Amino acid sequence: MHIQKNSVLLLAAMGAGNAAARATHKHRHADLHKARAVGDVVHAIIDGVEVSWANTYDGSNDGGDSAAAVPTSTSIPPVATPPATNVKAAATEYATASETAAAAATSTTAAASSTPSSSSGAGNNADVLTVYTPFCKANKKRATQAEIAYVGNVGSEWGCNQLLVSEDIADQYDYTIKVTGKNTEPWKVVCTNKIGPDGKIDGWYNGNAAVEFTLQPGATQYIAVDANTQGICAAAPGDSIPVDAQGGYASTWFEFDVANESNNGWSGADISSIQAQAAGFEVQGMQACHSDICSAIYDSGLGPIIDNAFDIAKKLADGLGLNIPSGKTQIELTLGYSG
Repeated sequence: MHIQKNSVLLLAAMGAGNAAARATHKHRHADLHKARAVGDVVHAIIDGVEVSWANTYDGSNDGGDSAAAVPTSTSIPPVATPPATNVKAAATEYATASETAAAAATSTTAAASSTPSSSSGAGNNADVLTVYTPFCKANKKRATQAEIAYVGNVGSEWGCNQLLVSEDIADQYDYTIKVTGKNTEPWKVVCTNKIGPDGKIDGWYNGNAAVEFTLQPGATQYIAVDANTQGICAAAPGDSIPVDAQGGYASTWFEFDVANESNNGWSGADISSIQAQAAGFEVQGMQACHSDICSAIYDSGLGPIIDNAFDIAKKLADGLGLNIPSGKTQIELTLGYSG
């Protein structure tokens, strides 16, 4: 249906007695409402046929019924005009449908708002997910030439490419780190990305953390890591991680490179004491294993053992640690390791 530019509102003229129709139309086209006198000629095209009639609605009794408009002939050839009651019925049907849709929308909104959201916490640790949750959309890019580094996946919101998950759902993720300990006191663990929130190679500086938690004696914690993530986990006894003069985490590190896109999806991991030694701090025992290959640093009682790992003397070495072909991977990380 199309109303000619110089015509009054069709529903107001033809269905004046239908309050619901008028209310609906006013809501949708309030700016088109104009005063019209009784006797004004209305022109309209209905189903492709031009018709006209004299307006009989004077705007009074807005809440009640008034006489229907009476179509009259114009200079165009006479055409059959549908009874006004049909138009009123159509308007009533339209209004009813609109009201029904509005009621349905209200009902849906109410139902949605009353639906409880699933908890992302378990026990006293609200950060541990107990229901599978996808990682954020990855922000995959390369560093600037000045940085000379592969940025990889740091998450569209920095750090959301790493998640603390419960044991029940850990297997639903392709890449996980299973953290256990031989510790007899709580250990603080902070895992972060190699690239920091500002895109610089400073993700391991104090205050940057994708996930962090305290590992109690005898406890196990799973970390799910998104593909193409490069990061580290620093850990130490107590409630904080030692930091060096520059503000970097200076404990023993677990370094990981998960499903690296620039390396055909291979993963790598190792244990490193370089930062702790460079700062003159204590080196914590730590071991990382996948299948039968491990990387470990610990004190044997007779001196430090550096097993397929990096200490400050090997800081320029290459090829140490775990080299894992592409595919689903779980790395086992043991804190407080002593051989």
